[in-house]
Amino acid sequence: MQKAFTTAPILANFSELARTLIKTNGSEYAVSGVISQYSFLNLLHP
Repeated sequence: MQKAFTTAPILANFSELARTLIKTNGSEYAVSGVISQYSFLNLLHP
């Protein structure tokens, strides 16, 4: 599973030109966030 999440096509370099989506979540115990971008094929990459 680690290999699936750390190899292409999942991971992509950050592009200043691509649409960016920021997701956040929090509780009284933790805070998390993910920055994702859409590729030229309109696929969302974290």
